[in-house]
Amino acid sequence: MVTDLRLGDKDGGGARHRSASSVAQQAGGSYVIKASQDSCGCPKVPAPKEAAAFDVFCPGTNQSEKVPIREDLSTLVVHCEDEEPIEDKGAAEDEEPDEPVKVNLKLTDANGSLPAHVTEEVRDAVLDAATQLAIIGSGEDKKCHGFTIIVGDSAELLSRDDKDDNCVYGEPSQDLFNYAARGQAKDIRTGPGFMQLQAAAMQDGAIIVDGRTCMLTAANFMVTNIGKGDRDGGGARHRSASAVSQQAGGCYVVKASEDACGCTTTPPVPGAKFDVFCNEKLPRKVAVRPKRKGSLLEERADLEQKLSEVTKEIDLQEGEKPANQSA
Repeated sequence: MVTDLRLGDKDGGGARHRSASSVAQQAGGSYVIKASQDSCGCPKVPAPKEAAAFDVFCPGTNQSEKVPIREDLSTLVVHCEDEEPIEDKGAAEDEEPDEPVKVNLKLTDANGSLPAHVTEEVRDAVLDAATQLAIIGSGEDKKCHGFTIIVGDSAELLSRDDKDDNCVYGEPSQDLFNYAARGQAKDIRTGPGFMQLQAAAMQDGAIIVDGRTCMLTAANFMVTNIGKGDRDGGGARHRSASAVSQQAGGCYVVKASEDACGCTTTPPVPGAKFDVFCNEKLPRKVAVRPKRKGSLLEERADLEQKLSEVTKEIDLQEGEKPANQSA
């Protein structure tokens, strides 16, 4: 698993694309071939001709080139070899080479304490919202395919370094999901804010909620340094959640697997639990249905359930009318 993704191309694809782009520029340069799922087939199900292309990153490059899978790859190898060698970023012989850019991730001691910039009120509100998101889904009776909510100092999490304007902790893969920068952040405790949370949960990447204001400041967020994350407990989403929990002065992170998510007609699996990282490397298991009576979001879920039942009853009655009248 590539653990430093900061220099990867953020516009050409998702996490796998950015990993490939990053590692092509690391370790003195790597030649990377990436195939999407659409480009893969088998004897019985060949890949579609239009989609059957590799993304190929030549050593030291940020962008990929599309190469048809049925084409002889030696042509691209020659192309890469014909390019000018990767320039040593140290300067003239009489000058000292530049030091590698060091990123201050503001790592904590990961002691499990709630970070100072996350209030108990916001922590509880996020856990309530995550629970309702797992129970009622993203709207229109659609369940989420898993989600991660990062609660912390949102300004710090979205910050960029002064030297080269690269992200420090991560960034939305698409700028339109930087709600703070676009003046579109909403409080997830409100109706419009929860609807924004539902929409954000359908995107790849994590959701950022400010630990003091409960404002949803970003979605589609990719954590770009996961080296300190737990490598044994799960996949990339797990490791990203573990890593960012220890960064930016500490974060409270709620991660839901796809099995922990349901909707009005299809509840989460019995015993479903969140992985919750509270300024720590390893998660704690928290039930998807905590006993929180009186929550506004809980009342909203009850109302949506009742509305769904009433709507089905009306539809059933409307469907029976023609048969009764004809009789």
